Amino acid sequence: ECVVNSRSQVLRVSLTPTGGVDLLTRPVRGVRELVLTLNPTGTRVDRKPGTSLRVTVRAASGARQVIDLSRLSEALRDRRTATQSGAYTPTTIRLPITDAAVRTSGVVGVQLTGRDGTGRIDLRRAELVTG
Repeated sequence: ECVVNSRSQVLRVSLTPTGGVDLLTRPVRGVRELVLTLNPTGTRVDRKPGTSLRVTVRAASGARQVIDLSRLSEALRDRRTATQSGAYTPTTIRLPITDAAVRTSGVVGVQLTGRDGTGRIDLRRAELVTG
């Protein structure tokens, strides 16, 4: 028997279409990718098949890139079954930053909100990849 006990910290985020969490940074130029490690958490009382997520990447110039993630993606889908509440393992999502204005001006913030509903996620890591 192997037991893994993770002691890493997570940020529990309640998502709505207008609220969630803002992650701020000094301007980072040349960002080619945003990497998020997260998992949905809590029982979905609305019985939706997962937690949708909208990621808005903001640049110093005011430019924005919006990335919508489906509630059916592997990282966000509800794993509840008729007999279990579901096992939620953190999953890493790599999101390409394709907007040239965002890449050139420099990323200053990332906002995570619920795209078309509510839900909760545990965010373990957010990383801006340059190069």
